[in-house]
Amino acid sequence: MDARTCALTDEDYIKMIEEYNGKVLAITGQADLQADYTYLDKIAEFENITTYIPAKVNHMLKEIDDNNSVLNLQKQYKRLAKNPMHE
Repeated sequence: MDARTCALTDEDYIKMIEEYNGKVLAITGQADLQADYTYLDKIAEFENITTYIPAKVNHMLKEIDDNNSVLNLQKQYKRLAKNPMHE
């Protein structure tokens, strides 16, 4: 199958995670503008899943310290890149 024509839906990913036999840690910060943290609710009930949704944490798992906006995302990432990951 050509990778350019293969697209997985949210439901496809949920089914893959549900069927996976290993342990999974799913992390998405509440301040992540690239991923909706509420989607973790769909997998949190699975026995092999541990979810973590820290507040004020972005896509790079860095704690934000400003007005979180898509318009400032690139500048924010550059500025926060030197900071450690959220504990």
